[in-house]
Amino acid sequence: MEQKKADSHGYTQEEFRRDCRVLAERIPPIDAIVGLMGNRTGGIKLALRISKLKEIRNITTMSYVYEKKDGDLIISTIVPPHQILMGKRVLLCTDISNSGVTLFRALEDMGVLGIYPVVCSIHYRKGSLKEPDYYMHLVETDIQYEWEDDDI
Repeated sequence: MEQKKADSHGYTQEEFRRDCRVLAERIPPIDAIVGLMGNRTGGIKLALRISKLKEIRNITTMSYVYEKKDGDLIISTIVPPHQILMGKRVLLCTDISNSGVTLFRALEDMGVLGIYPVVCSIHYRKGSLKEPDYYMHLVETDIQYEWEDDDI
């Protein structure tokens, strides 16, 4: 699903809210929503917003951590998919499918439990291991999200 091309400008909250409304309208009925957290946490923000717009209360997260070991990138599952999602059609949300490594791992973990994921993201970088089923912007460079500058 090719969408409009985005530049590498800072991505604002206003743009995010607008894009979430459009995505929520495109996404078919689902049973649950999962926010994906890897190097970034925007998947959780997207999952929360979509759940509100679609009035879905069954929402959870999956989390991964990365480390370099002997020059190899090792991805470890910190919060796996919940068994309550078994056999369900689930929306897996990520802010950007950049390399697709985290997304690919999440899809593998979900497949083991018989979960049927539909993937959505705000941004998709061509060449990622996985093209989201639904996305808003095709990008060639990384995106700076406004909320990444927030002090916690």
